[in-house]
Amino acid sequence: MYRIEEMEDAIAAAIGNAGYDAKVVSREPTAAELSSKTGEEPATLVIYDRAEPSEINFASVKGTDFYFNLVVTARNLSERGAAERGDGNTTGIYEVLNGLKNVLTGSSLGLAAQPMVFISEKPLLRTQRLSAYAQEWKLTVYE
Repeated sequence: MYRIEEMEDAIAAAIGNAGYDAKVVSREPTAAELSSKTGEEPATLVIYDRAEPSEINFASVKGTDFYFNLVVTARNLSERGAAERGDGNTTGIYEVLNGLKNVLTGSSLGLAAQPMVFISEKPLLRTQRLSAYAQEWKLTVYE
């Protein structure tokens, strides 16, 4: 079985290899932390959420479902729409969210695991100059 740190690092590496900034953090950030830690370029925070026994077993091998939240932030100096859609000079948060889906869907991250499964996506913070969204992902690892 993999340690949580190994899975977090594998997710961050896959995101980084796709050209997006990714950082592993230990907990969900507050709105103030998102605002203070977000630079000019979009960033993705990888956060372990929980583990549950997998409902699916293969060849009598037990599995564990690990859930991760990816918090994506984008800042723009002009307006919220530019932070979300991009303004020609910066990447918008929607491009990053779609990019993460393309990179992670069906990827086992080089681990002995089932491919990652996208669960959900929701906005966390939407101001004139900062947008933050969360995506939930599942990775099933077999013992």
